[in-house]
Amino acid sequence: MIILSLSKCKLRDEGKTIITITHDIRMAVNFSDKILLLSSGKLKAFGSPSEIQELITKEFS
Repeated sequence: MIILSLSKCKLRDEGKTIITITHDIRMAVNFSDKILLLSSGKLKAFGSPSEIQELITKEFS
C-alpha cells in the first residue's frame, strides 16, 4: 500500500492518471479520486469514494 500511495502522489504531481482494476472496494476507496462500479459489464455507479461508500452502505444495510 505504501508503494501505491507514493505512486499516486508522484503521478498526481506530474499531472498523470492511474487506472486500476480491483475487486477490493476498501483499496479503491482509500486510493481513488473517482470510482466506477461495474456489474455484469454494466455501469452501476460512478462518483467520489465517499459517494460510493455511502451507496454501498445503503445497499447492504
